[in-house]
Amino acid sequence: MNQQQGRKGLRNMTEKASQNFCRFAAAAVWIWIIGVRIAWYMQNPDPVWAGDTSTYVNYSFSELLKLNFSHRTPVYPFILRICKIIFEDHYLTVVVILQNVVSVISIYFLNRTIKIITRNDWIALFIIFAFGNDLGIIRWDQYILTESFSVSVATIWLYFIVCYIYNPKVTTGVSTVAITFIMTFLKPAFLIWNIFLLAFFVLRFIIYKYERVILKKTIVACIGTLCLIGIYCGLYKVKNGVFNITNQAPRHLITDLLISDLYKAYPDKELVNKIEDIYLKENEERGLYAAAWAVLDMFGDNSYSQNSNALEFGKVCIKNDFEGYVKYIAKKIILNSGWKFWDNWDSIKYKNSTIKYMLIPARYVFNFMRSIYLWGIGAAEAAYCIYYSVKFRKIPWIHFGISILLLINLLFIYIGTYDEFIRSSVYVLPFAYCSIGVFMHGTICKLCLHKN
Repeated sequence: MNQQQGRKGLRNMTEKASQNFCRFAAAAVWIWIIGVRIAWYMQNPDPVWAGDTSTYVNYSFSELLKLNFSHRTPVYPFILRICKIIFEDHYLTVVVILQNVVSVISIYFLNRTIKIITRNDWIALFIIFAFGNDLGIIRWDQYILTESFSVSVATIWLYFIVCYIYNPKVTTGVSTVAITFIMTFLKPAFLIWNIFLLAFFVLRFIIYKYERVILKKTIVACIGTLCLIGIYCGLYKVKNGVFNITNQAPRHLITDLLISDLYKAYPDKELVNKIEDIYLKENEERGLYAAAWAVLDMFGDNSYSQNSNALEFGKVCIKNDFEGYVKYIAKKIILNSGWKFWDNWDSIKYKNSTIKYMLIPARYVFNFMRSIYLWGIGAAEAAYCIYYSVKFRKIPWIHFGISILLLINLLFIYIGTYDEFIRSSVYVLPFAYCSIGVFMHGTICKLCLHKN
């Protein structure tokens, strides 16, 4: 009896010591993560004004109330406007600080997400340490653009959807729907997530009878937000000729057609020659961006006719040379997927040695993420999902969700944009890191079973 009590006491002491060490490690990781943010902010204290920044800063809410829609969505301009009202001249600095704070808070949610999935504190700490040292993410906190909040909100969204999968509740489901709705008007790329979410809930409604009471309310909420978005898109089409929440699609489409020479597939050769003349002249004098706008202008006298006619023109060109279009998209993916999310170290002139040493892990250890890895992770998740579903006749929801969110989002990014693919895809990085955590957990479990 005494021997058993002694073993139990020793085991309790060991577990307590292990827990204390884990807490110490967690505190150290969080101190380091916050320290890296402070170091990067000290290195780059000024808000970065990018090419698109003015369109957010000068967004007109009075025009929005008149249904004169901007090509920007209103959530980020609203945040800027609130900060400007409160902090006046220094509001952009406050926005940068706010973006940094929200970014750190989102890491807490990522930590909780990994713990829920893996039930392993050490894996969670490793993932958030890697995530918190990734300058491909951190650098956007200094920009007056939607990217910082997009990454943060996507990370928080991931937490809520994982919580729902492991413990379905009406509050969790409806909260996820509400977050998705807000995300849609933060960054138009999130628009398709509403469809993903509805499909997710409907699929679970079909499969799990015990969940249907919860899902009825959640699906109603999801359909409700989709209806609101549909109304916004309908009003936008009346004004701008495109059923969307932004009119970027026609210009991006025209730009792709110009780059790929697919505009030459249009049957009206007189129009093709006219477009070619404008494109060559404007591209040489003012660049591709201006050339695309100049070509777009020739499709009509106002935003409605320009956008609607440009979309119809693009559809005809793609239909007439669909093989060429597929090859062009494939070429875009192949040529642009090798870029790192941050690879500009040589331009940094460190202000002091402390900053330099704080950024060593970010530079030499965690500076690895590339777009091609996201494709690889998504493909691996999809393959595992197929294998698991066939073998066990069950859907591995985490793997299923990550594969869809990575692959479909990346595909839409490369179809819908012609440049800045790294910037456009940064918001899917949380799913890649989550996948790495899940893979680590699975590998460790298999090694332990093999050892036993």
